[in-house]
Amino acid sequence: MSIRRMRVLEVVLQLLYQHEKNPTLPRTAIVQFAQERLSNSDLQQQALQLYDAVLAQQDSIDAHISRATQNWRLYRMLATDRNVMRIATCQLLAQVGQPPKSKSVGRFIDEAISLAVRFGTAESSAFVNGVLDRVARDIAQPLEPRLPSGPVNSATASATASATASATASATPSPTRRRPRKSTFFPRPSTLKPFRKKRSE
Repeated sequence: MSIRRMRVLEVVLQLLYQHEKNPTLPRTAIVQFAQERLSNSDLQQQALQLYDAVLAQQDSIDAHISRATQNWRLYRMLATDRNVMRIATCQLLAQVGQPPKSKSVGRFIDEAISLAVRFGTAESSAFVNGVLDRVARDIAQPLEPRLPSGPVNSATASATASATASATASATPSPTRRRPRKSTFFPRPSTLKPFRKKRSE
């Protein structure tokens, strides 16, 4: 993975974090943030496009992540982990039809792990890796309970669906993680500073 590519992803991660803290932030401030951290105009455009894509598909993205973390609610995750996985999931959704072990899918997951290592906690990389692996498989082939063909009564259908769901859950355990301490905050505050308007001279 290239340094330029990782710089783009870091800026997108920072922008998503800022959006959670201040969703009414004006577009001019967002563009300025990208311009100040990426000197190349092409990289600035890539960062802004990916940022916009994540926000536009956030409901779908969050649904995929939630299905992959049955024992861990989205709002309880660290902000960095949550947004790292949103970035990767957005890119995975653009690769619909690709097998979960393809090079492009693997690259997106590797990049997310690198971001988690740099900005997350000691547990973040393993957690992000496990969740995104299941997200990739879910996008490639959604796991849905199958009902038997032919006419069945409602009781049989309900029992079959319940049994299938239980079997699927036991066959593919969802990632688990300990609850973060209340003192947990976004890491490296000196690197990822909140937006602040400059005072006019």
